[in-house]
Amino acid sequence: NQAHRSAIRETWLRAPGKFGVAYRFFLGIPGNGLIPAAEMSIHRDIHIVNVTESYKATWHKVRAIFHWGANTCGAWYVLRANDDVYLRLEATVAGLYKAGPPSRVYAGLFVDPNTMHVP
Repeated sequence: NQAHRSAIRETWLRAPGKFGVAYRFFLGIPGNGLIPAAEMSIHRDIHIVNVTESYKATWHKVRAIFHWGANTCGAWYVLRANDDVYLRLEATVAGLYKAGPPSRVYAGLFVDPNTMHVP
C-alpha cells in the first residue's frame, strides 16, 4: 500500500542511515499486474518478489527478505515488519547493538487485547 509506505518513510524511517540501517519494501506482483514503477523510480527502496501478492505468498517474501539481508547487505540482523507497524527504530537498533554479536534472536510484541491499556 503506497500510502502506508509513504507514512513509514515520513515517520519512523526518516533517517535510516543515521542508525546504520539498510531497508527495502518487499512486494509481490499485484493482482492487476501494475507494478508501482513511479514510486520505485522516486524512492528506489522497493524490491519486487516474483509471486502474485497474497497472504499465501508471504513466505516467499520473507525468504527474499532474509536472502537480501544476508547476501546483498551482509547484515548481522534482519528485521521484518508489516506496513501497519510503527517501529521504534532507534530503540530497536540500540537493543541489538547492546545484545552484541548476532545470535539466534527472535523478538516481537504479542498483545492480548483483553489486557492492553492505552493511555
